[in-house]
Amino acid sequence: MSREFENRNAPTIIKVKNIHKGFDNGAIPVLKNVTLTIKEGDIAALWGSSGSGKTTLLHLMGGLDTPDSGTIDVAGLDPTAESDRLALRRQKVGFVFQLHNLIPDLTLKENCLVTGVATGTPKSECIERFQVLAKELGIDHRQDRRIQELSGGERQRVALCRALMHRPKIILADEPTGSLDEKNGELVFEILKQLARRENVTIVMATHERRFADACDRIFQIRNGQSFEI
Repeated sequence: MSREFENRNAPTIIKVKNIHKGFDNGAIPVLKNVTLTIKEGDIAALWGSSGSGKTTLLHLMGGLDTPDSGTIDVAGLDPTAESDRLALRRQKVGFVFQLHNLIPDLTLKENCLVTGVATGTPKSECIERFQVLAKELGIDHRQDRRIQELSGGERQRVALCRALMHRPKIILADEPTGSLDEKNGELVFEILKQLARRENVTIVMATHERRFADACDRIFQIRNGQSFEI
């Protein structure tokens, strides 16, 4: 049975409707009337060239930016509402960025525990969760190393670990393979998919690489500020 068929009757977890977004007071239009839905358990690609608007759309879904008009619902929360944004980030969404955004002066383990503790989870539970994820990601033997001592591939696996610490329903990944060589890029992408299946997490990944988009369940091409499912 195909993954697409399995997910056909799954509930919708992300709804984007008639979204417009521009910069410089609208002088630079980025997104134009974007509408799409993503179901629970989907691994969905926002695929497009640099400057197409895919990262902006991802940021809107995660409450890192707000649209000029339109509505967004993410796991029952409104990323455009200040009252919902904190709950969204603490409970529903994990972020993975192209340049990992880790804290260089902390160890691998400390970078991950900071996220868990920030959500109010008891430290003992955070440590237990970290040990499980670190082993699955193949970074447990490096847990006491500082970030600057790690390779690019290891750093991105730390970013995945950090994003999953609070058991989010959704991972928003912005070009997670963009700064890696081909081998490490494929490794990180495969780990991301495997963990998503195991943890029953929905993935929305912005990427400019068609090979990674083709390996996802669904592809939304972002072109000229608009979204087209292909």
